[in-house]
Amino acid sequence: MTYTVSGANFNKDVAAQGTSINYKENKAVKSEGVAGSFAGVVISGSVTAANDNTYEGLLKEADDVKSQIMASASSAKISLKALMMKLSGADAVKLDEDGFNLTDATPDDMVNIIEKIKIELAMHSDDYVNYGTAVSKDKIESVTGSAATAASVESRMQGADIAVNDESVAEVNGALEKSKELKPLSENTKNYMAANGIEPSIAGIYRAQAAASSSISADGVTIGRCADAISDADFEALRPGIEKIIASAGLEVNDKTLADARSFIDAQIPVTRENLEYKAQLDAIDIEKIQADPEEMLNKIFDNMKLGGKAENTLITGSPVDDIKTALDTINRAEYSDVANVVSKGETFTIASLKLEMDARSFSIDYSVARFSSWQETAGRKVTGTSQEQNVSDEAEQAADKAYDTLVTARVLMSANASVYLVKNNISILTTPIDELNAMLMEYEQADGMYAEAQVSYADVLAARKSLDEMVRNPARVFASMFDKMNETYEAVGTQIRGDLGDSLKKAVQGSADDIIKALGLEGTDEDKEAIKVLAANNMDMTKENVEIVKSVNAMINNLIKNMKPETVLNMIKDGVNPMNASIEEVNEYLTEANDKASKDNEEKFSKFLYKLDRTNGITKEQRKQFIGIYQMMNIFTRDAGVAAGALIKQGAEVTMNNLMTAYNSRKHYDMDTVIDENTGMAEVSGTANYYSALFMANGGLVTPNTLKNVDNSSGIGEQSVEMFIEQLEENYDAAAEEEYYEEYLKEQQVAVQAGADVLRQIRNADTEINSGNIQAVKAFLESGQFPDIRGIKTTRDYARDSIEKIGHKEKLSLMYEEMKDETEEELQEVLSKAGDLDTQIDVNYEEFLDLRLKDRTIGYIKNLALRHDYRIPYITDSGSTGMLKLTLVQDDDNKGRISVNMQSNVLGKVSVEAKADRESLGMYIVSDTAVSDEGCRLLDDMEESLKEAFGFTDVFVNTTKSSDIPYVTYEAAADSVATDKLYEIAAQIVKLLAG
Repeated sequence: MTYTVSGANFNKDVAAQGTSINYKENKAVKSEGVAGSFAGVVISGSVTAANDNTYEGLLKEADDVKSQIMASASSAKISLKALMMKLSGADAVKLDEDGFNLTDATPDDMVNIIEKIKIELAMHSDDYVNYGTAVSKDKIESVTGSAATAASVESRMQGADIAVNDESVAEVNGALEKSKELKPLSENTKNYMAANGIEPSIAGIYRAQAAASSSISADGVTIGRCADAISDADFEALRPGIEKIIASAGLEVNDKTLADARSFIDAQIPVTRENLEYKAQLDAIDIEKIQADPEEMLNKIFDNMKLGGKAENTLITGSPVDDIKTALDTINRAEYSDVANVVSKGETFTIASLKLEMDARSFSIDYSVARFSSWQETAGRKVTGTSQEQNVSDEAEQAADKAYDTLVTARVLMSANASVYLVKNNISILTTPIDELNAMLMEYEQADGMYAEAQVSYADVLAARKSLDEMVRNPARVFASMFDKMNETYEAVGTQIRGDLGDSLKKAVQGSADDIIKALGLEGTDEDKEAIKVLAANNMDMTKENVEIVKSVNAMINNLIKNMKPETVLNMIKDGVNPMNASIEEVNEYLTEANDKASKDNEEKFSKFLYKLDRTNGITKEQRKQFIGIYQMMNIFTRDAGVAAGALIKQGAEVTMNNLMTAYNSRKHYDMDTVIDENTGMAEVSGTANYYSALFMANGGLVTPNTLKNVDNSSGIGEQSVEMFIEQLEENYDAAAEEEYYEEYLKEQQVAVQAGADVLRQIRNADTEINSGNIQAVKAFLESGQFPDIRGIKTTRDYARDSIEKIGHKEKLSLMYEEMKDETEEELQEVLSKAGDLDTQIDVNYEEFLDLRLKDRTIGYIKNLALRHDYRIPYITDSGSTGMLKLTLVQDDDNKGRISVNMQSNVLGKVSVEAKADRESLGMYIVSDTAVSDEGCRLLDDMEESLKEAFGFTDVFVNTTKSSDIPYVTYEAAADSVATDKLYEIAAQIVKLLAG
């Protein structure tokens, strides 16, 4: 038998193709390499690689919750209630911090945010608890069979932010029971798993052991030593190539790894780096040890469920959450010297190798490698040593710079969501080279088409994000630009004091801070103390002006950290503000203005504030008004608030909360919108305005009714300075109390978003997004059967008076809906803008504001329907009340038209009419809830004659029937047709005649 190995081509083609994000795609790529040039594999005889579908029958249920949800959403079966049930009060608090809009979130958005917040909360809190839907310990015990296990399951599920209910308890127990049935992994099972790409999960091992016990794989290939096993001579001939592959997998070439490779060949399994790595991982699994520690198994199960995975799909090899936490912590703490040391040792640049270097540094810090940045100027660097030594140094430095740039890219790309995405796709985020991770994540970010749609280069946006990240992490150059000392190096805000200064400086600063604060006439806030620390660490003058500059930079950087998202950078570039060239003041101003314009998000934030305000006891009417004003100032109209603070400084007034609220309300009341430039006289305080705007945006999340009440009751709000007020907010913020509010809020949301198939179909037919707000709006609209009550400059009744006249003119109908949408938006914005104005009488509660939001969304839905020639039109009935008629028009290629009308007729009662028209005739089919009277017969006769005369029809046929069930006929093709002006005119005439 002949065996062929292309030693020079090991892994070449596979590497060139790149690693797919999907495990099965990776297998397909490897198979193509085998069938083609034998790249990176050793094949026994003429047997090809294992069939990619070998294990398909055993993996019918997708492990990826996201794919399940997307499949459901596409068929309009997705339940937003089910998604909201995954959220806890702690999650909802985090939603507020991230500015996430729950009401307007699509199922896709919900999946992403659930993953993100659960990872971030798990990373930053050991006390992250979800109370979920209570299930008694007795019921858990009946499922688990053990009181001790029941208690452990309940407490651990709560601690892992997993809802405790019948389904989740049963799911956990099923996985635990299945894990107890696992046996130690035989070589047969390991080979089967390697051959078929089966992950080492509870379900994966369970099924693999069942399948491999017969020694036959799903495609009929015997697993184990084959009858035509490779001979010793043939194996020795292939050994040099095999040893190279073993070494490339980071494994030692020894009897064990050579035996593994040989067993692969005998079992017709490709000998690849990936398969050998996986085999080594399987070798390390100790099933008996795992089964001996059920508590640790529970931890792994809950970590997997946090990510939306099924309990039985839990990997027994390690916790994905732990890997994500390690990865994010490592890339965010790594320094240039760590990167340089990894590269200098010739190691593969992975997160794992970087962490090892960082761990070593924590015991023995190596200052021998200079810290560089790929963005630092290199001109004028002193050159020493021989030219050969310098060349080596330059090459090492270039390699380190390149690797550091790779790290910075990873910092920008590897969000919590992105990390979950990698883990769910079986990517080892700790051991995969970082540049490969970056390539996968770049592809992931561009998949939604956001950049192509905006016609903005993804590369430009990524470069800007890296620049902003560098600005946030190294405020040195920001300080330098503001102090005009470009050649000095400054201490970064929030980092440790410079190493060469040691503890003596810390003690000196602590000892003298109060004296310095007193001498400079400062208030002594935390911001003041932090600024003095930075000035001291960088040997800069202790002046009040310098303190203000440091505070301003710190506030703006915190604002960047909170608000700089990929879509924000994209919009900045699209709007002509390039973060690569803009100053931090310009970037901050853009963020502030963007916040003011984010109407939907601001509505959501204000709505939740009102929800909590209505449920917070012990707040007076005056406090309520004041609290709403403070909330709006610090969360919505931050730009106006910043300018108001600048105006106070210009006037020489103290920036107390009372003064600021007065100045802010004056600007809002008189609709003042001062632009800060030299012509307005405000340029001199632009830094102050930017500082306060950034301060408000960075700390707005602390402004809750309960916090404001506690601050006001303990120390009063009015006479405090703004900075001291923010410190008081931090001290009085009670996260546990906020979580309790949100527990109730989420329960209400779960009920509100329940919808039948008809509601979802109606939303989908209107080309409207399926989200919580639209479900609530459309559901209420369909149940009421009434046109929304518009109360702007024009009311619903105003529109109803002449709406029937507009039916004959498509353009007039379209304009009517545009005006209606403008009215509801302005009505909503009026309340949003003036609810906290001390000079107005506008008072609003949560339910009232929710009604306004849903009304606006309902009009949006009606407007979208009209684009499909499907109309909901208010009109004045014969009794003088305001009714609503439904009208749909559709026209085919033969100029045949159909009209559907549903309305209340003066003579015929409630009617549903379908009219079919061609060039010469018109047929009408009327279903009425009232028997046709003599007056009704006369009306029908008049309709026939009127329509003949008006449109020249040769024949007009009218058929009527009585029914208590009045249907409404709709046409799926309406959106794709173009109804003629004549069809609109016919519809108008029918409606006029029916209306009387």
